[in-house]
Amino acid sequence: MRIGEYIKSVRKSRGLSREDLSDICSVKTLYRTENSITQPSNDLLKKLSRRLSVDFLSFNATETTKPQELSPELVKKIKMLDIDYKFDELYKLSADLMEKQPITSEIDRQFLSYYYVKSMYYVTKNADNAIQFIKDAFNYESGMDLKLKEIHTYLSKMELKVLLLGSAILVNCRRFNDCLALLKDFDICDIDINDYSLEQGQDFLKLTYNKALSLYYKDRKDELEPIIINAIEVCERFSLFDRLMRFYWLYAHYYFDMGDTKNCHKYCEMYLKITEIKKIDHMVEKYKEVFKEKFNYTHS
Repeated sequence: MRIGEYIKSVRKSRGLSREDLSDICSVKTLYRTENSITQPSNDLLKKLSRRLSVDFLSFNATETTKPQELSPELVKKIKMLDIDYKFDELYKLSADLMEKQPITSEIDRQFLSYYYVKSMYYVTKNADNAIQFIKDAFNYESGMDLKLKEIHTYLSKMELKVLLLGSAILVNCRRFNDCLALLKDFDICDIDINDYSLEQGQDFLKLTYNKALSLYYKDRKDELEPIIINAIEVCERFSLFDRLMRFYWLYAHYYFDMGDTKNCHKYCEMYLKITEIKKIDHMVEKYKEVFKEKFNYTHS
């Protein structure tokens, strides 16, 4: 038995919930400790020992603390199955690994969780199971268990991808209220994109788009405009044209619904300019027709 499992069994035997021990550490920290995602510090073990009247320090000393990791060959295989859209194989492999191989490296646990839930959704098409797994694996209750000012500490690269996957599943299923609940604490206005890699920055913008789209369809337009404005500013600053086109498209819809034809047509024009700059000829012609039919806009 690992130290995390031992802590969990003792806590349950005392009839205590993780919330009952929240004065010692956060619910998220205790969840990760009990599930061997992270190794507990000696300070945490001392506090738990005093509260639960068990010597966890002595128990921990008998354990090996070297984290069990995925081999480089397995990591490569998992990534290749994802790239090749072989989700049936990926689902089986990741499920077997999670069940049979004790992975105690936090990074690898998150890596495996991401590919497991992604392949699970594509194979089973069961959004409820996928979202429940995300909430259980990363301890999300009604929303993210973190404050954005502490995002450097708590939101890892793989957690960001899992959260993005969850919001995308909910948007695809048109479960916009659930998406907003999952992202209730997420606001790109609180994030300095300069602090992140380009890949993470794009993931933040994808999350923002999923939240903005959900706000739009739930008719919460008073909350929508500041999010879109900030996202467009970030996209323009970093020349992220693919993301920018999505926000221009959404902003055109927003102004059309508000009865502001001038600004609606402005963003139609800006959208088409990007397609012309990027020489996406088939999209230029397609969206000229779409904008004409939907917004009564004629490209000059």
